[in-house]
Amino acid sequence: MSEDTQKNTPAETQKNGPGGMVFLVIGLLIVASVVALAFVSNTVIADPEKQASAVQEQEDKDSMSSDMAQAEETEIAPASGEPEQNVQQEPEKEKQVEIKEGNPVVARIGDEEITRMDVLKFIAQLPVQMRQQPIEDLFPLALEQTINARLLEREASKLDLSQDEEVKKQIAETKKAMEEQLKEAEKNIVRTAYVQQLVNEGVTEDALKAEYDEYVTSFKPEEEVRARHILLQTKEEADEAIKKLDEGADFEELAKELSTGPSAADGGDLGYFVKGQMVPEFSDAAFGMKVGEYTKEPVQTQFGFHVIKVEDRRESEPLSMEEVKPYIEQELKRNVLDETLQQWRKDMAIETFDINGDPVETSSTSEKSPEKKG
Repeated sequence: MSEDTQKNTPAETQKNGPGGMVFLVIGLLIVASVVALAFVSNTVIADPEKQASAVQEQEDKDSMSSDMAQAEETEIAPASGEPEQNVQQEPEKEKQVEIKEGNPVVARIGDEEITRMDVLKFIAQLPVQMRQQPIEDLFPLALEQTINARLLEREASKLDLSQDEEVKKQIAETKKAMEEQLKEAEKNIVRTAYVQQLVNEGVTEDALKAEYDEYVTSFKPEEEVRARHILLQTKEEADEAIKKLDEGADFEELAKELSTGPSAADGGDLGYFVKGQMVPEFSDAAFGMKVGEYTKEPVQTQFGFHVIKVEDRRESEPLSMEEVKPYIEQELKRNVLDETLQQWRKDMAIETFDINGDPVETSSTSEKSPEKKG
């Protein structure tokens, strides 16, 4: 189903001298370890219940086409701005740099070489917001900072700061923090592997069939409409399109010719949709028409003016097993984990305390799982 008309759910000063360099290097090590831990935490340590919720949300999103996202970009852009936009885009194309394979030398400090990988490692330690910049913009700045860091390292290496008490303290604290982070990452990896093994055991063919049968039994059909539309920027343009239809023009061909929406290439075809999936003005018009009819007056929405034609009406049907199987599997996994945790909580004496360490009422129950969606 297309989404042309779908609802919107809408500086700190451093110390002077070689010691400052050491603290800078240590600081970079800390940043690197934190970035690494964040990466492991976000990509490996997955909460199965959150995963299942995300899958359910994806199920809703997958029922829609990408037309709507494109529509918002296409339809809200002023038509008069297109030539100017084209002119502005050319420099962007010229700025793009072809990145060749390998790890070439990108700078030399005396006889010491700095490779592209050295600079990319530096970039990897930067905050996410900075790393989102185009590499052709970010690389020269990162290269300069990499050179600066190497210069500081060269000068600091001429001094024996290993016995400096402040340096020793900083190094010890950094090592301890990194060791703790590594241990926690290892625990999370093992925990995630165990959870995957545990929940996978609950996904059997019999369990899948039982869940699917329940889904089919509880499914409630809804009326669906299949429609086409011609999206235009002004009422005058829409009126002119209706006039051409009245004179015998083919709706599909006219949509290809005139519509400004992303579905124009498909003759304005929006596929089948239920009433709540479109903005109210569009839905009211489409569901109030008979098959084969088109609107005699333009329908205005936040996207522009629509000329709508109803192609078909039907009752929705349950999805096939193949279509819903991935979501049923996630639901089963979530249920297995929830039930297992509930049993473990019952078997253990669990005490909880508030933020100040004061006792609170002991609880061995967790939030109920959301009701399954049909």
